[in-house]
Amino acid sequence: MTKRWPLQAQSRDLAPPWPGELAQLADALASRGVEARVVSAEPWLPYLEVREPGTVHVEKVYADRRRYLWSWGECLGREVATAASAIAELLGGGPSA
Repeated sequence: MTKRWPLQAQSRDLAPPWPGELAQLADALASRGVEARVVSAEPWLPYLEVREPGTVHVEKVYADRRRYLWSWGECLGREVATAASAIAELLGGGPSA
C-alpha cells in the first residue's frame, strides 16, 4: 500500500470540517504579518498555506479535533493564539502584533 501525502480526508484523527478553525488562524496570522489562506480541495483535507510576506517559501498547517499541526505532524498548539505565535516566530513575523 502506498502512503499518500498530504493526508486524505478519510484519516481518523484529521476529519473535516476544519476550514472554520483554519480561517480563525489565518486572521490571527494576518495581524502578525504572516500571509495565510485556507486551501480546500477534495479528497484532501483542508489546510492553511502560510508564508512570510515577500518570500516564496510556503508551509502547510492542518487542524484536527484537538490541535493545529505542521504538515510533518509537529503540534503547534491547541489554541489559535498559541499556534499563530509559533507560526509567526518560525516565519519571522514575530510573536505578536
